[in-house]
Amino acid sequence: MTALQQLLRMTRLVVAISALVHALQRERGATTIYTGSAGQQFRRQRSILMQGTDEELARFEAALAELEAGGPMVASSRVLSHIAFVLHHLAELPAVRERSAVLEIEVQRASQFYSELIHSLLAVVFEAAETATDPAVARALVALSYFMQGKELAGQERALGGILLATGGHRGGEGEQMSILREGQDRCFDIFADTADSAPLAAWQRLLAGPEFREVEQLRQELLKGALVAGGTPQSCEPWFAAGTRRIDAMKAIEDALELRVKQVSEFRLAVAREQLVLDQRQLAEQPVAQPMVSGASPRQPQSGAQLTPVLSRTVLELLSSQNQRLQRMQEDLERARAALEERKLLDRAKVLLIKQHRMTEAQAHALLRRTAMNQNRRLEDVARALLDSQFANSPAL
Repeated sequence: MTALQQLLRMTRLVVAISALVHALQRERGATTIYTGSAGQQFRRQRSILMQGTDEELARFEAALAELEAGGPMVASSRVLSHIAFVLHHLAELPAVRERSAVLEIEVQRASQFYSELIHSLLAVVFEAAETATDPAVARALVALSYFMQGKELAGQERALGGILLATGGHRGGEGEQMSILREGQDRCFDIFADTADSAPLAAWQRLLAGPEFREVEQLRQELLKGALVAGGTPQSCEPWFAAGTRRIDAMKAIEDALELRVKQVSEFRLAVAREQLVLDQRQLAEQPVAQPMVSGASPRQPQSGAQLTPVLSRTVLELLSSQNQRLQRMQEDLERARAALEERKLLDRAKVLLIKQHRMTEAQAHALLRRTAMNQNRRLEDVARALLDSQFANSPAL
């Protein structure tokens, strides 16, 4: 019950994070186009979208203050660590905006900053999913987490396409990077589909068959073939950005439904736990307690040292057995719900290892893991696990 009450508080922060991430995704797209076009495109759009981000940032700060006012949270050290990382990135946002406004920052660096900030926000949501102790709530959070991650990769694709159009052409590697982003979206949305309830899943299937996805797919193919950047001449980013925005905004509606589902499941599970507690307490209270007789005492007078009757002893054992079975089922369901989070953790740890040892960017590390998986005909997470196992086996600390 305590964990569920804390999770309800955390859910309000997750909702604020979702809205802030959506605003940052739009600001990132406009900023990359503005910077990549040397200030020739999206000046006004960028200013409007920054105001929207500031509004969502104020709501995020209010939700964070509410979370802190609720008192300490159990097993929240990693959540607090991720939140601290978010605050560190947010402190740098004004400077990045100023440098972007006067074109003193490279377009790739500006895009990278926003992506790292969004990644730190998403890490809070993933951590909430991993630390949830109720399987139904954990499953709902896993579906939400992976949908948000897939939507973020769609936002990165929108930003990358904007860079290509604004700067006037491919400089090498962008085609592979866009393929990686698309495959990443597919992987995240597959996990979402495996863990989501029927209503958001049906909405997602309708969206996949709708014009938002068909339009982006057509523009994506033209972009990859170079039709939109022929001759290396900068072109208008408006069609690409508008199509990507329509698709991402449609995703946001599904994301909102997933957030509502997390809140509803949390409230329902808390109500069930409270009802079960009342039933257990009532069952115990209705059982007689045998009182030992003390010489000279009235048979009706309660005495210290009362003993449980055989009936009450059986009742306590039955309650303990029932509770143990419920906890066992919950643990098994929880492990199944958390299994989907293992892939993301493995990939992140493997990429960090490659970045540190070989001074790669995150995109380069992911591309290497992806090529290795394709060449060896293995799953991406299996390649990441093998890399980490190999590193552990060769550790000088062993």
